[in-house]
Amino acid sequence: MKHLKNFEELSESQMIDEAFTPPLLSVLSAPSAIGFYTDPKDSKKILLAQRDKSGRVIPGTTHRYSIEGKYGLVGFDVKLRNVRRDKAGNLLAEATPTGFMASKLMKLLPSKDKTPDGWLYVKVPVQKLNDSISQLRKNQGDKASIDAGQGVTVKLEYVGSVS
Repeated sequence: MKHLKNFEELSESQMIDEAFTPPLLSVLSAPSAIGFYTDPKDSKKILLAQRDKSGRVIPGTTHRYSIEGKYGLVGFDVKLRNVRRDKAGNLLAEATPTGFMASKLMKLLPSKDKTPDGWLYVKVPVQKLNDSISQLRKNQGDKASIDAGQGVTVKLEYVGSVS
């Protein structure tokens, strides 16, 4: 099943059906119901999915985004693991940048901010996360940035839906 990213992809019969909402935009319309997850196939991607009231992922609502980081003018790839939202809605994850400059910057961070195996603990406050979800909605789900704090920006770019 193809997931629509914008109304231009709607057929005439879908336009007549007033109850139809494109799945990606529907997912993005309720920020507090969006779950963020590690992509089991690629640690350089993140999954966004709509959750029901009990926190379970609603089938057919999962979408994949590529991620990359930026610190000042230095761009870098990011690997993520243990991506999730806490009860307050904050985004939690463990991250490790790849690339020469990024790995050098990681060595400057205090060990209390890292896991025992050297991954960085990440916590994005719910308001910054909601701001990026609003950005995604405005961009028809294509692109957004997350202000991860301390000068780090994470860019999301739509890759596709997950069956």
